[in-house]
Amino acid sequence: MAEDGGGMAEREETVESRRLSAPLLAGMLMSPPIFVWFFLRRGYSPSLRRTAFVYAGTFFAIGLVGSLG
Repeated sequence: MAEDGGGMAEREETVESRRLSAPLLAGMLMSPPIFVWFFLRRGYSPSLRRTAFVYAGTFFAIGLVGSLG
């Protein structure tokens, strides 16, 4: 049986890195709970994802604390 080289461990996927676009940045600044999910698409760096989710979580926490007080 011949090897076709299509094994999961051998296959390298080339994913282009995405840049943060102006509309996505504006949406993220205005409404993080909605736009943060776009950072889960392929191509965004882990550090950008982490920053986006921390910002969205902080935005949510400030809103929660403000509604309690």
